[in-house]
Amino acid sequence: RHDPAKYLCIIIDGMDQNKTNVPNLFSTPKAVQTVSRLQTHCTGVLAHTRSPRGKKVYAFYDICQWPQDTNLTTHALLNVLTDFTEEFPEVIYLQLDNAGNQNKNRY
Repeated sequence: RHDPAKYLCIIIDGMDQNKTNVPNLFSTPKAVQTVSRLQTHCTGVLAHTRSPRGKKVYAFYDICQWPQDTNLTTHALLNVLTDFTEEFPEVIYLQLDNAGNQNKNRY
């Protein structure tokens, strides 16, 4: 609290894929219930910073061409960290959801 430039808090979470499929209709008409929808995945990142608004928001989209695993989470994290190369903080707090396939590794 005494030196906010020293800290960076990053929160990473993926959305439920049923909510990001395209088209996403509020109510599905009977005529299109059997039509297949484009499956998409969104990984969101919220970084609390010293920016004028206090936070930066990132969204990483894919059309399920990559597995939703640790590599995707690491890719999102590295892309966010590249925005802080000029004033890289001493302490980074990282918050991830508890999905074992995306955030936990054996090695």
